[in-house]
Formats: sequence, structure tokens, C-alpha cells
Amino acid sequence: MSESTQFIGEVLHEQLELMVGQKKKFLTRFKGYQKTETQIAALSSIPGIAEVRACIIAAVVLSPKRFPNKHKFWAYSCLVKHDSRSGGVSYGKKNVPGNRILKSVFMGAAKTVLAGDGEFRKLYDTFREEGVDHAAATKNVARKIAAIALASMRKGTHYKENYEINRKPKIVEINLKHSAARI
Repeated sequence: MSESTQFIGEVLHEQLELMVGQKKKFLTRFKGYQKTETQIAALSSIPGIAEVRACIIAAVVLSPKRFPNKHKFWAYSCLVKHDSRSGGVSYGKKNVPGNRILKSVFMGAAKTVLAGDGEFRKLYDTFREEGVDHAAATKNVARKIAAIALASMRKGTHYKENYEINRKPKIVEINLKHSAARI
């Protein structure tokens, strides 16, 4: 191994150790927020959303009261698409302008809970049994997590297992210009 290669390896190793230390400091701070901020504590109780995702959601959303319903929140979180229709003819679906950070957080939370065997996994399996493809079923789980997150932030309450998820999924119309989605 050459001298320059060894030097580069040592510097990269030092940088990695520094980043690991900083990550621990951030996690400690985020856990502290969980004790002092009711919204972050409520969000952290939802499966798939730990301290880091809870802090991101709380920082981006700020006030959950600005969303009149979960459908508007889904649109802001880029979890639904707008179906352009005129005269009963669809001209394609477009992404609604929103916050991609929230989409990443909720889709990541959905993928995390799908790795386990909890209530959200059962919901995903129900969608798959009904013939919904993997991507759509995952997005439906992300929508469910987002709806629960919005309700938790509004009320300041913690997530309760088996509370609302056991309902059979149904098709509802989203109030975004005739676009349909499953919850």
C-alpha cells in the first residue's frame, strides 16, 4: 500500500469517527426533545417513526392546524397525485406541489414497518390480497401513517395499537379534483 493511499484511508477513518460521534450527539438531543415537546413525543409513538423522523416531521409541519383534513396533508406530503379531468376525460396524473422531505419520511416509515409483523404489515397484506401492487400498497401504508401522524400532532396523543388500523380498507374519493386513492 502506498503512503498516499494509507494517508487518505486514515483521514477518511478519522472523518467517519467524527461523524459517528456527531450522530450520537444529535440522537441525544432528539431524545431530549421527545421529553419536552408533546408533538415529537406523540409522533415517536407511531411505529416506523422514531426520534429523528419525528423531529423532521415536527420541523416541517410546524402547525398541524393549517391542514383542514388528512387529504390536504397527503397532498402537501406528495403522497397523492392530481388527476387532470375535463368533461369526464382524464388527461393524466400530475404531482401536487408539496414537500418531498415529508414524502421521504413517510415512505421510509412505511418501509420500516413493512419489515416487521405489526398492524401496518397486516394492513399492507390486506391490500396485497385485494390485488393492489407493492408500490401502491406501500404508499397506502405511508398515507395511513401520515394520517395518524397528523391526528397525533393535532391532539398531542400517543399512538394506540389496534385502535384504527383494524378497519377494513375502503376506497374513498380525495377532495383534490376527482383523484381516487385507497386508505
